[in-house]
Amino acid sequence: ENEFGDAAIDTALIDQNVGKQDTVESITTLDNGCLCCTVRDDLVGAIRGIVKTMEDRYAKEGSKAKLDGILIETTGMADPGPIINTFGKDADVVHYCKIDGILTVVDCAHFLTQLHRERPA
Repeated sequence: ENEFGDAAIDTALIDQNVGKQDTVESITTLDNGCLCCTVRDDLVGAIRGIVKTMEDRYAKEGSKAKLDGILIETTGMADPGPIINTFGKDADVVHYCKIDGILTVVDCAHFLTQLHRERPA
């Protein structure tokens, strides 16, 4: 989970019991800024933490411990390119993860204007 702005509010909006129940679901908040603009060490650290948790669960529960996937939600401001690039640069992430898909939501009313706008170099 990643937020844009000074105050992180998503955690307050999410059921705090998620991850505390006997499930594999959990939420990790990355509060140091936009993933596309900052060094993504915290993203790699979060993925390593998920992998470690799953390895620990697998050691205890065997094949019952399964991970369906990792969902990375970014702000509407995020460029997914640098985030995707992270998945090819860290050996642990490359070993345990693959990108299955990217979903982008756009503002239909302003999309074409934004797409064709002049961008600073």
